[in-house]
Amino acid sequence: MRWMFTPAVILTDLLTYYLTLEAAVVSRSIVDILFPEVTRFGFSFTYFAGIWWMPLILLSVIAYKGLYTRRLTTFDETRGLISAVTFSLVLIFAIVSVGKMTDMVSRLTLVFIWFYGILLFPVARRIGKRLLFSLGLGTEKIIIAGTGESAAEAAAALLGEKGYGYKLKGFYPVSACDAETIKVRGTSYPVLGGDIEKLLDDASAVVFVEDEMNPDEITSLTTCVRRKVGKIITVPEPGRAAMMNSEFHYLFNNKLFILKSKNNLASVANKAAKRAFDIVFTLLVLPFAGLIIITAAVAIRLESGGSPFYSHKRVGRGGKVIGVLKMRSMYKDADVRLKDILDSDPVKRAEWETSFKLKDDPRVTKVGRFIRKTSIDEMPQFINVLRGDMSVVGPRPIIRTELDEYYGKDGEYYCMVRPGITGIWQVSGRSDTDYTFRVGLDSWYVMNWSIWLDIMIILKTVKAVIKKEGAY
Repeated sequence: MRWMFTPAVILTDLLTYYLTLEAAVVSRSIVDILFPEVTRFGFSFTYFAGIWWMPLILLSVIAYKGLYTRRLTTFDETRGLISAVTFSLVLIFAIVSVGKMTDMVSRLTLVFIWFYGILLFPVARRIGKRLLFSLGLGTEKIIIAGTGESAAEAAAALLGEKGYGYKLKGFYPVSACDAETIKVRGTSYPVLGGDIEKLLDDASAVVFVEDEMNPDEITSLTTCVRRKVGKIITVPEPGRAAMMNSEFHYLFNNKLFILKSKNNLASVANKAAKRAFDIVFTLLVLPFAGLIIITAAVAIRLESGGSPFYSHKRVGRGGKVIGVLKMRSMYKDADVRLKDILDSDPVKRAEWETSFKLKDDPRVTKVGRFIRKTSIDEMPQFINVLRGDMSVVGPRPIIRTELDEYYGKDGEYYCMVRPGITGIWQVSGRSDTDYTFRVGLDSWYVMNWSIWLDIMIILKTVKAVIKKEGAY
């Protein structure tokens, strides 16, 4: 049954193409109605569906990028599909123009196919693969070598990445282990005993966790399992290296791997690209955000009086102090209330000193609690983005005391970029993450920055806001 997985994915992509084609043809027809002066084509879906070479080019490019043969994270697969759709449509557009086929193929329809394609292909691929995995098609059984905390964390990460389709058979102990099972994401998995080679009879891959084994053990076990499985996965020791902006090279003469990392934000061109993305995104979003801001401002004024907006001092790029705009979510005497709370409640004081936040904060109004849960209170920060004080995506804005007391050398990374309205800290648990973890996330973001990373964080932020994950 395993052989059916790839043809099923190809069929999913083909159906998605025809869905985007239908949407494109309908959109082109609407343009004809709304703008009579535009050249009318009147071609139907059936006509375009008969142009067989267009989907052939698309599927060929997707295949060339390895999107039918490699198991990728949702992040990488989405990026690959968008790239494949874009390249395919550029190629088709060139063929139509050079081949003087403009009277046969509407170029505006091709633009619509591209637009709907970059939206629908990633979504359809994700839904399709999950359905196939649920039917048992394309899944791979894996065994984790190790039984410690790092092995459990690696298992949780691999199982949490739905694009892989991994099923965990169990943990193979590389050292003494008294446990019979290990719980991962709410499910208990067995600690496997016996001959590793026999255990691999129905497994597709072995996962080595470097934290669990020394180099000699890894070499020995690799030699043992290489004959039985076609895939060995290695999870390196945890760190915050710039892995997303890295390249692997193999030096054949010396049988040596080298890893080249680069800081994308050291490039003037990349800084300009990030700034341009911020401005364009903000101009697109601000008209809609403005209506929400006005409505929330009226509600705040009616509930607690006073100005619905305020500005608080935060550290910006280069250590410069900036005024970050927010909608007021607390009572006007919030500072006095905070002092009373911290003086009278040691538990609240400890919580405040750990994260500079309070759950069930009594200073927050009813409207304030809602705009916090939905992140409406941060929407005025789009004005900060246009002013050049902030970015759409970046490290969490902090005060000088936080920078001095908690960031240490990581403060250099923080000051390299503008703080963001959202960030990787927000989509990794938001207010539920402890402060040390947040600092590490901010530094990791700067070292691994790319435009694509910003786009994915924005998409994940929308999901986090809808699900109200960790906001208070």
